[in-house]
Amino acid sequence: MQLGEGGACNATAAQRENFRQEAGRSMREAGLGFGDEAYRGDPGFAGVCALVVRDGNLAVRVSLGGSTYPAATCDQDARKIAKAAVEAVPR
Repeated sequence: MQLGEGGACNATAAQRENFRQEAGRSMREAGLGFGDEAYRGDPGFAGVCALVVRDGNLAVRVSLGGSTYPAATCDQDARKIAKAAVEAVPR
C-alpha cells in the first residue's frame, strides 16, 4: 500500500488521518483506557454494536449482535474484545 507522495509516508500519521475521516461520521468513544482513539461505528442494521479502536497504525473493528451478543451487553463485550486484540499485538 502506498500512503504518500512518492511512497514516503509515516504510516501512523496516515492511519490517524484515515481513522479521523471515518470517525467524523460516527460517535467518538472516550475513556476506554486503551488505544489512541475510538469511535462507535454505524453497523448498518439494528441490534448490532460496532466499536473501532486505533492504536498507533493498528485499527481494530469489532461488530457484535444477534442472540449471542444482545444490545444490552454488546457494548461491554465489544470493549473487552477490542482491548484483547490491541493488547495481543506486539509493540
